[in-house]
Amino acid sequence: MKIPATKNNWQTLVRVFKRSVIRNKSKSTSIVTTDKPQDALTIASPRTSHPATEDRKECAKYLCSLTNNNELRPRLSTVLRDQRAHEAFRIFLKGEYSDENINFWSDVESYKTLEDVEKRDQIANTIFSTYLKTDASFEINISHETKAEIVQLMKAYDHIHTSTAFNRAQNEIFYLMESDSFKRFLSSNMESSINAPIGG
Repeated sequence: MKIPATKNNWQTLVRVFKRSVIRNKSKSTSIVTTDKPQDALTIASPRTSHPATEDRKECAKYLCSLTNNNELRPRLSTVLRDQRAHEAFRIFLKGEYSDENINFWSDVESYKTLEDVEKRDQIANTIFSTYLKTDASFEINISHETKAEIVQLMKAYDHIHTSTAFNRAQNEIFYLMESDSFKRFLSSNMESSINAPIGG
């Protein structure tokens, strides 16, 4: 479905990815704070005005550069692992009041790389209380079965959590973004450059 290019559907120039600048603590933020890339990328997003045509072209060009083979648009997995595109998508989700999804996905990715048991235990509990606990500040939308499974895992391991504890929830959030908000993100930022159906 094509989104009309009305004034309210676009975001003005957003300067991101400055080296040594840490993500601002706002309504929702990732547990793991990281430096932003040096380059800036202008994106289109809800709630704000229409960016300049050249800025939109730059964003579309960069997203196109992430495609593989004969694909017309990048895959979500590619965007999530590219620092510039990841941050652009996070800003878009923030405009839709759903950035808890990408923050959760990112925090689980970081959690899975932890080798120190004590640190992993601390982050596991923080992830659970931030995103998964009932009435959590940034509670994500996952199935009851998945949440129940995680609760049981948290109890069973008694503060020694495996790196795969949140995999099922992370996969659900990935597919939720892929089937919904990611399509809008691509439409908002690439519709003027590519006129073709959007795939996952």
